[in-house]
Amino acid sequence: MKKVFVLCLVFLVFSFITVTTVLAEESQQNSLSNMSLIEKSEKVEESKKFREEFGLNMNNEHILEVLLSKNSSYKYGVALTMEEEKEIDRRVYNQQNIIPLIKEYIH
Repeated sequence: MKKVFVLCLVFLVFSFITVTTVLAEESQQNSLSNMSLIEKSEKVEESKKFREEFGLNMNNEHILEVLLSKNSSYKYGVALTMEEEKEIDRRVYNQQNIIPLIKEYIH
């Protein structure tokens, strides 16, 4: 009887975590569609500033497409494609690990 109770409890906890995660992701996507035009414009401008600083695609259509995509990453605070995220990850890695070696070699 204890095994059945424990299995049911584990199933309920797992189900709760899964549903909560799915709802949170949907909420993030729906929040953009519920935004006013001004708020969307602010998100686009915020993304443009970030993208300009990092040399990424600043085309308004591309930015809106990324903002509306379910596959977008917000790891750096703005909506990015997975490829853009990987590119920034690569740059951060190089800055933290490769550049110090170059500086050490030069000095």
